[in-house]
Amino acid sequence: EIEAAGRATAERIGAACRSVGFMVLYNTGIADGLMDAALAAARRFFAAPLAHKQTASNTGSRCYRGYEQLEGKEAWEMGRELPESAGVLPLHGPNRWPAPDFGGGEFRASIEAYYSEAVVFARCLLAAMCVALGLPPDSMHAQTDAALAYLRLWKYEAGSAAGSLPEHTDHGFLTLLLQDGG
Repeated sequence: EIEAAGRATAERIGAACRSVGFMVLYNTGIADGLMDAALAAARRFFAAPLAHKQTASNTGSRCYRGYEQLEGKEAWEMGRELPESAGVLPLHGPNRWPAPDFGGGEFRASIEAYYSEAVVFARCLLAAMCVALGLPPDSMHAQTDAALAYLRLWKYEAGSAAGSLPEHTDHGFLTLLLQDGG
């Protein structure tokens, strides 16, 4: 029964990918408390004084990680934590975390915990996509084992006149969006 239910779920995921291009997913296995903690940490970070946010600035970062201000929005980005020596490859290297004196390192702990679980869920979703394509669930494992999964926090200052967020493009193969409802 479990295998049949998994196959049925994979078929629904495949149908959504083919017909709509996105889906709303529930019961991801990521605890509600973990998602809530990550969203709360993001709100506190973006509400912090600019000087604090700039302690994590991505200025000069070869791996494009950390805090940045853009027109009408702010962002902070991280990826799999890699040593400084990994920076010889594009987008590889260490994350830029805000100074721990604001919030006692709570931001990093909350965001890393959520990131880890989101990566696990993304791998499960990829396995379901493989099944939907008639492939074994682990058929993309070798190609994605060392993938640079990114987590990007956004704070939009204002939407368009119609109330929507400014247009942007996500990079990568699969985008998971955790919305705060605000």
